[in-house]
Amino acid sequence: MMHMKWIGDSDDETVEVINGFQVPSSQVKQVRRIFEKHPSTASDFRPKSQQLKKAYIDILLDLIGTLCRWPHELTDEDLDEAHNSISDLEDVGFKLYWLKMKLWKVYVKKKQEKESSVRIRKLQEEVEKQKLVLLYFENELKIEKDVIADTRAPLYFSDVV
Repeated sequence: MMHMKWIGDSDDETVEVINGFQVPSSQVKQVRRIFEKHPSTASDFRPKSQQLKKAYIDILLDLIGTLCRWPHELTDEDLDEAHNSISDLEDVGFKLYWLKMKLWKVYVKKKQEKESSVRIRKLQEEVEKQKLVLLYFENELKIEKDVIADTRAPLYFSDVV
């Protein structure tokens, strides 16, 4: 069940969203989507303090923002911090299995990216080696063609006399 209530003045408008979370109007769509797609996310979260609620919802939104970055931009420390944030949020009652799965997918993508980068580097080195081998054989081929061209050429009068 979702209810919204505008609170505050126009410069600092906040919106009350599910379970009494108050968020800036700029975050309403994001928070609404979280609770629509994952209604049990904050079902066991019980702090009364609006400051605490805002802090935890900010952590959740920052965490989601981190996971939305390109995997190659994320460091191992970023991913470890994301894992710790999920644990912290779960410790206070958030149900974030869905977010753990997304984090796991990012870990997998990051690992695949590292493995692929290593493989690409090795393949590039092998291509360069093979280019040198090819260059050697092309040179040898040219020499042999020159030799055969010389053997097929007729002798001219001036060559004989």
